[in-house]
Amino acid sequence: MRCRCSRFAACADNAPGFALQLTNNGVNPVDVETFALIGENPFVTASPGAGQQAPPMDLRYVGVATYGVPPTFCTSSLLIRFAINTHQRITHSNYPVEFDLLFDTNRDGTPDYIGFTSEVGTFASSGQNAFFVGPPAGPFRAFFFTEHPTNSANTIVTICGEQIGVTSPGQQINVDAYVYDNYFTGNELSSIDGMSTVIGAPRYVDSFYLSPLGFGTAPGGGSTSLRIFTTGSTATTTESGILLMFSYGPSGNEARAIKVR
Repeated sequence: MRCRCSRFAACADNAPGFALQLTNNGVNPVDVETFALIGENPFVTASPGAGQQAPPMDLRYVGVATYGVPPTFCTSSLLIRFAINTHQRITHSNYPVEFDLLFDTNRDGTPDYIGFTSEVGTFASSGQNAFFVGPPAGPFRAFFFTEHPTNSANTIVTICGEQIGVTSPGQQINVDAYVYDNYFTGNELSSIDGMSTVIGAPRYVDSFYLSPLGFGTAPGGGSTSLRIFTTGSTATTTESGILLMFSYGPSGNEARAIKVR
């Protein structure tokens, strides 16, 4: 099967790809979103126990996906979504944890832009959460709400390319991810450092990402096929495969990393 050129990721000529069978043992259909897997943390911190005012929270996976949009939506025509999966579930995106992404867009070792999740408005005032982005000294602006279904280990944050100074596909950036306790102590809880990706030019793409809807669906009590292709990218990044995100699953079963070797 030849991979068609679509979105920004052109597949290598006659790339055969390989197929996976995704099985849904639940009774309801499940939407599956896919991202380029750029970071992983296999370690889980021991829980301090209930009532210790120290929420355990460990990053597990980080992924990224880029979509072309009209310039009236993003002036860069780049919509970039970062997928974050944690080892533990989060009750609500507002508290007690905050996700921070540090973007080094010129790759000189110093963050050029910072993004963080935060409640919209003052403390406990709105119940809404957004992803605020800006240079380290500010100001910070949010274009999109945070995607989090409550009581879930999955979070997705969205930006326009121009928010981090990326105006065309093909630019390589470095990314660091952190999670903080934003309710009790303000302490850093977990991190994945040293990630690198090429915006709009992943090493691998898949049939869900390339579909008109940009995601796939696994039917209740049934299976669906996912095909993964190589794009021929030779950039030195931390991308290692495809990250699957599907919410409303049992604890620890809301994401899967497909490693390509």
